[in-house]
Amino acid sequence: MRRIARWSSMLGVLLLAAPDGRLSLPLVGEIAVAGKTVQQLQDHLLAVYEKTVKGAVVTVIVKEIKSRPVYFIGGFAKPGVMQLTG
Repeated sequence: MRRIARWSSMLGVLLLAAPDGRLSLPLVGEIAVAGKTVQQLQDHLLAVYEKTVKGAVVTVIVKEIKSRPVYFIGGFAKPGVMQLTG
């Protein structure tokens, strides 16, 4: 799970990436974010927003990382669903 903060002189938004690794952003639509480093994503978003927002400033901060759920069944101390983090 990635949260993306985008700030300009007029607009500030905090977003959560969808499980498919995409963000739906105001003014630009859907953007694929999966597999990109923070710097790559920040550079890409800046390039996209500079086309529509004069003087755009983009800041990307990863607040939390989660994988898809993992199911532990059988002889585990705590069987059940677990989100892997890291």
